[in-house]
Amino acid sequence: DYAHTRGVLHRDLKPDNIYLVPDPAVPSGERVKVLDFGLARIGASKHTMMNTVFGTPRYMSPEQCRSAALIDQRSDIYSLGCVLFELVTGRPPFDGDLRTIIDGHQRGIPPRARMLSPEVSGALDELIAQMLAKDPNARPQTMAEVQTALQALGAVSPGVAATMMPVAADLIRLPYSPGPGDSGLM
Repeated sequence: DYAHTRGVLHRDLKPDNIYLVPDPAVPSGERVKVLDFGLARIGASKHTMMNTVFGTPRYMSPEQCRSAALIDQRSDIYSLGCVLFELVTGRPPFDGDLRTIIDGHQRGIPPRARMLSPEVSGALDELIAQMLAKDPNARPQTMAEVQTALQALGAVSPGVAATMMPVAADLIRLPYSPGPGDSGLM
């Protein structure tokens, strides 16, 4: 939600971009971090070309399958729904060749997570189904809504401090160790 409230859309949420990192401020000792904003759109930028598709097909929203220019934060919510579905069932909601996956996202009815994994609670099954709604207006409207729902299910510790975006310099600064014969200047 932090990124979304600042006008940043990820556009490529998938398991490969979600990490558990050590954090002593969290009761579990680990915090979820979303990384790799390489396809992110910042603000009302018009740098995305119309009718251009960016992202990983298995996790793309129906609207993102049509055009990367016509998406908002609810597209990332759909993608997170795909990740949660896969997390609890062991498979993505739509699979197959590229055409089958895209058609599934645009027109297919995703199976209910509970049908594939009966141990999934009814409330979590319903949340995932809402996140996978074809109509963005039928999904939770913000990641804060998703977080609140997950907290109510006991999946997220309430009261955990909000994640802060790293300072830009921290993103760029890489550790450096000069090698033999190296002046140490970068």
